[in-house]
Amino acid sequence: MAKVDGLNSLFTSKNPTDVLDFYTRFKDANALIKWSMGRPHGRAKIYEVHGRKDVIVVIPTADRFGEMAKDCEETFRGQQIIFVESGGLGDQYFNYSRNCNVGMKYALKYKPKWIVVSGDDVYKIDSLDILRDGLKKLDGKRIDAVFIDPRPDYYHSYPSSIVKIRNWTMYMAYRHLRRLPYLEIDRFMRKFDSKYVLYDLNDRGSKGSIRTILMKMIFKKIDDLFTVGDFCVFSLDFVKGSGGKVFDETYINGGEDCDLSVLIRKSKRYAQINFRIGSKNGGGNSLGKGDARGARGYRDLFAFIYFNSKCPKYLKS
Repeated sequence: MAKVDGLNSLFTSKNPTDVLDFYTRFKDANALIKWSMGRPHGRAKIYEVHGRKDVIVVIPTADRFGEMAKDCEETFRGQQIIFVESGGLGDQYFNYSRNCNVGMKYALKYKPKWIVVSGDDVYKIDSLDILRDGLKKLDGKRIDAVFIDPRPDYYHSYPSSIVKIRNWTMYMAYRHLRRLPYLEIDRFMRKFDSKYVLYDLNDRGSKGSIRTILMKMIFKKIDDLFTVGDFCVFSLDFVKGSGGKVFDETYINGGEDCDLSVLIRKSKRYAQINFRIGSKNGGGNSLGKGDARGARGYRDLFAFIYFNSKCPKYLKS
């Protein structure tokens, strides 16, 4: 346990140098992934707000009684809400995937038709009646997941692509031209042979724009998909079929939604509803998902490495 705790202290440190040191302790991706699989569980305490149980909303949060959770009660007023509280930012073993799974597994006892997983920083745009009416038209026996209104400026159902890096030099140059301090991340991606990434290749300008030309030179597109992000709806059968473990708990607070999105895309058992809900902070800052350019950005490297270990299977299926 001491060895695991020591490595975890490096991984969860607020000092970027510590997080980078963490990656030097593993000889290859398999050793790193094995470490994650043996990582202890953090806190996952259930709090309920009772309401209609046809659609149950699961919300991981750092503070059940904080302002974000209170706002969620208003946003989802009338529905059964299951808050899964972590130990806050001081919980070194917090795992977003596990807390989502804990909440969904708990929701199964009510036998809802649909289970929503939502971030705790969402805010109301459309009436919940739009979501409920849309779900009533869908067959949960034939559909695993439901995406909502896709917008690139929201952190849910956003468009993305699986791409393979075909030119590392240009890839690194492009990222540094955008002033992203990821030189060390790129170095470790190469060390752990992480060639596949998720990237938004959607052209914001004309088809012949400089960005489009650069993207084609740097990346080879493998597949397009919508990413689950901080809001998605799952059918009862899908959650039951996974034993309540919809998200892969080997991921550590990053990448789990992308991984699940690929599986949903491959199954083709999904639908879309034009229901809008906003995101205040771009995806769960109350759970410590800020600081993308510091230590958090380096922790996200694990998601790239683990995703790449699964990609060969995805691409063959």
